[in-house]
Amino acid sequence: MGIKHRKHITLNEELWEPLIFCENYNQPPPPPPPPRSMKCCPDYSDLLKQIYKIVKQNKEAIGVDDLPANLPASFIKTGKTESGQIPQPNLVQILGWYFQRFDEIMGQFELQIDVEDIDAVTSGNQKLELRLPNIAETLSEMIMMLTTIMYNSDLGVNLTTRAMIEAGQIKQTTYKNHELIDTIVDFLGYKVDYKTEKIPLSFTPGTDTFELMVKEKQINVSVAEMTDKRTFPTIMQELLHAAAIIRAVHWQKIDPNRDIKSQVKNIIEKGIQARENISKDE
Repeated sequence: MGIKHRKHITLNEELWEPLIFCENYNQPPPPPPPPRSMKCCPDYSDLLKQIYKIVKQNKEAIGVDDLPANLPASFIKTGKTESGQIPQPNLVQILGWYFQRFDEIMGQFELQIDVEDIDAVTSGNQKLELRLPNIAETLSEMIMMLTTIMYNSDLGVNLTTRAMIEAGQIKQTTYKNHELIDTIVDFLGYKVDYKTEKIPLSFTPGTDTFELMVKEKQINVSVAEMTDKRTFPTIMQELLHAAAIIRAVHWQKIDPNRDIKSQVKNIIEKGIQARENISKDE
């Protein structure tokens, strides 16, 4: 006993195979040939499925279903006004929009910068022309300049701090010396007067611009001048001369062979008597 089994090869072809259940069973005649396909072209169903799958993947990767894309008209915001959005229907226009926005943000190279004056000390304008060809060289120049500025700034802070400490010590010492000189002048009691003299300064105070401030200038300073005609050595010479006269007049010689006590007593009594006589005469 046998049953015909149908096996599908394609959607349009069928293959019938006999199934044998016992060895003594006679094989039936072969099945009739399958019907011929009515199509004029080969079957490309599997190929079309593969093509459709690839197209679908590319479609999802590109994002065709999201077109048109609403993109900002500009990345630069002016005040509080928004730039709005513009639709981009295809990839070509999106790529063009990207380059427009990139150029809008990055700007146009090569850039030329004209500096009016680079030296504040020298009179006039010392002009300088800078050219920035691209972003890489511009960043390189900026980093180099910033590194130099940081180094000079740290050095300047260090030197300025030391100069401030020195200036404070000098000011303190100057004030002490000034007070000491005033005390000496008061102690000696000589008369002084003040006059104005000019001294050079390495800068000009009270100016409006740095160029004028760094210029040297002569300023007026009030200084002390002694008005007494006689000086301290002259006065000391007069005192020494007067002391010599007094010594010559009042010099008393003591005889060492006699009683020293009685001689000193007589000298003192004579001095007292002379003073009393002078007082009576007055």
